[in-house]
Amino acid sequence: VEIALVQPNIPQTVIFDPDATTNRYETLFRLTEQALATGPDLVLWPEASLPGGLAPEDFERLASRIREARVWMVFGADD
Repeated sequence: VEIALVQPNIPQTVIFDPDATTNRYETLFRLTEQALATGPDLVLWPEASLPGGLAPEDFERLASRIREARVWMVFGADD
């Protein structure tokens, strides 16, 4: 099983800032695209990657890309 670990290296002071949610999501999505290029079976995001969860349209964008790549994904959110 090939696993791609996505680690965005976001400072702790920014993780829970609601104004930075879009930037965090875009960073994670960009890194996920790079990871998918390596052909993993599973993509793994950090346990608190998106405090507050994902907006429905962001979730659908991510889910669509993961389905397209035919991989599994695990990500964490507190919502």
